[in-house]
Amino acid sequence: MVVGMGEVGKEFFRHQGYKSGFSTGEILRKYSRYALNEKSFNPQLVTALFQLKKATMLDDSQVTEILNDISRRIVKDYGPVVMDTSGYSEIGLRRKLAVQALFGKIYYLSEVRLIKVIFSYICIF
Repeated sequence: MVVGMGEVGKEFFRHQGYKSGFSTGEILRKYSRYALNEKSFNPQLVTALFQLKKATMLDDSQVTEILNDISRRIVKDYGPVVMDTSGYSEIGLRRKLAVQALFGKIYYLSEVRLIKVIFSYICIF
Protein backbone atom coordinates (compact mmCIF):
# COMPACT_ATOMS: atom_id res chain seq x y z
CA MET A 1 0.00 0.00 0.00
CA VAL A 2 1.32 3.42 -0.91
CA VAL A 3 0.91 6.14 1.68
CA GLY A 4 -2.07 8.29 0.73
CA MET A 5 -2.78 6.39 -2.46
CA GLY A 6 -4.42 3.14 -1.35
CA GLU A 7 -3.70 0.00 -3.33
CA VAL A 8 -1.85 0.76 -6.52
CA GLY A 9 -1.30 -1.74 -9.27
CA LYS A 10 -0.94 -2.13 -12.98
CA GLU A 11 -4.62 -1.26 -13.51
CA PHE A 12 -4.17 2.03 -11.66
CA PHE A 13 -1.39 3.06 -14.05
CA ARG A 14 -3.33 1.90 -17.09
CA HIS A 15 -6.36 3.92 -15.98
CA GLN A 16 -4.31 7.02 -15.10
CA GLY A 17 -2.43 6.77 -18.38
CA TYR A 18 -5.68 6.58 -20.28
CA LYS A 19 -7.11 9.59 -18.42
CA SER A 20 -3.99 11.75 -18.64
CA GLY A 21 -2.29 10.58 -21.81
CA PHE A 22 0.94 9.88 -19.91
CA SER A 23 2.83 6.60 -20.00
CA THR A 24 3.46 4.52 -16.88
CA GLY A 25 7.05 5.77 -16.77
CA GLU A 26 5.95 9.39 -17.08
CA ILE A 27 3.45 8.96 -14.25
CA LEU A 28 6.15 7.42 -12.05
CA ARG A 29 8.58 10.23 -12.96
CA LYS A 30 6.04 12.97 -12.25
CA TYR A 31 4.96 11.49 -8.92
CA SER A 32 8.56 10.81 -7.88
CA ARG A 33 9.60 14.38 -8.68
CA TYR A 34 6.57 15.71 -6.78
CA ALA A 35 7.36 13.48 -3.79
CA LEU A 36 11.05 14.44 -3.73
CA ASN A 37 10.19 18.15 -3.86
CA GLU A 38 7.15 18.33 -1.63
CA LYS A 39 7.05 15.42 0.82
CA SER A 40 9.19 14.59 3.83
CA PHE A 41 11.97 12.24 2.77
CA ASN A 42 11.56 9.42 5.27
CA PRO A 43 11.41 5.60 5.24
CA GLN A 44 7.68 5.66 4.50
CA LEU A 45 8.21 7.74 1.37
CA VAL A 46 11.07 5.53 0.20
CA THR A 47 8.89 2.47 0.73
CA ALA A 48 6.02 4.12 -1.13
CA LEU A 49 8.26 4.97 -4.09
CA PHE A 50 9.56 1.40 -4.26
CA GLN A 51 5.99 0.07 -4.10
CA LEU A 52 5.06 2.36 -6.97
CA LYS A 53 8.07 1.16 -8.92
CA LYS A 54 6.99 -2.42 -8.34
CA ALA A 55 3.40 -1.65 -9.39
CA THR A 56 4.60 -0.11 -12.67
CA MET A 57 6.38 -3.33 -13.59
CA LEU A 58 9.21 -1.27 -15.10
CA ASP A 59 12.62 -2.88 -15.21
CA ASP A 60 15.71 -1.46 -13.51
CA SER A 61 17.06 0.16 -16.68
CA GLN A 62 13.78 2.05 -17.16
CA VAL A 63 13.80 3.23 -13.54
CA THR A 64 17.44 4.29 -13.91
CA GLU A 65 16.46 6.35 -16.96
CA ILE A 66 13.61 7.94 -14.95
CA LEU A 67 16.04 8.91 -12.16
CA ASN A 68 18.45 10.30 -14.77
CA ASP A 69 15.61 12.29 -16.35
CA ILE A 70 14.62 13.71 -12.96
CA SER A 71 18.28 14.67 -12.42
CA ARG A 72 18.48 16.42 -15.80
CA ARG A 73 15.28 18.34 -15.06
CA ILE A 74 16.59 19.44 -11.66
CA VAL A 75 19.77 20.79 -13.28
CA LYS A 76 17.68 22.53 -15.94
CA ASP A 77 15.41 24.11 -13.30
CA TYR A 78 17.95 24.95 -10.56
CA GLY A 79 21.39 24.72 -12.15
CA PRO A 80 24.20 22.29 -11.36
CA VAL A 81 25.21 21.08 -7.92
CA VAL A 82 27.79 23.45 -6.48
CA MET A 83 29.89 22.38 -3.54
CA ASP A 84 31.61 25.73 -2.97
CA THR A 85 28.75 28.00 -1.92
CA SER A 86 30.88 31.03 -1.06
CA GLY A 87 29.88 34.24 -2.78
CA TYR A 88 26.19 33.39 -3.20
CA SER A 89 23.40 35.61 -1.95
CA GLU A 90 21.02 34.15 0.63
CA ILE A 91 18.48 33.32 -2.08
CA GLY A 92 21.14 31.79 -4.32
CA LEU A 93 22.52 29.78 -1.44
CA ARG A 94 19.07 28.40 -0.60
CA ARG A 95 18.58 27.34 -4.23
CA LYS A 96 21.95 25.56 -4.28
CA LEU A 97 21.22 23.82 -0.97
CA ALA A 98 17.86 22.70 -2.37
CA VAL A 99 19.65 21.22 -5.39
CA GLN A 100 22.11 19.41 -3.12
CA ALA A 101 19.21 18.00 -1.07
CA LEU A 102 17.35 16.79 -4.17
CA PHE A 103 20.44 15.07 -5.55
CA GLY A 104 21.09 13.52 -2.14
CA LYS A 105 17.61 11.99 -2.26
CA ILE A 106 18.11 10.67 -5.78
CA TYR A 107 21.51 9.27 -4.83
CA TYR A 108 19.97 7.52 -1.82
CA LEU A 109 17.20 5.99 -3.96
CA SER A 110 19.80 4.81 -6.49
CA GLU A 111 21.96 3.22 -3.81
CA VAL A 112 19.06 1.53 -2.03
CA ARG A 113 17.83 0.12 -5.35
CA LEU A 114 21.33 -1.14 -6.15
CA ILE A 115 21.66 -2.74 -2.71
CA LYS A 116 18.29 -4.47 -3.19
CA VAL A 117 19.39 -5.82 -6.58
CA ILE A 118 22.69 -7.10 -5.16
CA PHE A 119 20.95 -8.62 -2.13
CA SER A 120 18.33 -10.38 -4.25
CA TYR A 121 21.12 -11.71 -6.50
CA ILE A 122 23.07 -13.05 -3.49
CA CYS A 123 19.94 -14.67 -2.05
CA ILE A 124 19.36 -16.62 -5.28
CA PHE A 125 22.70 -18.39 -4.92
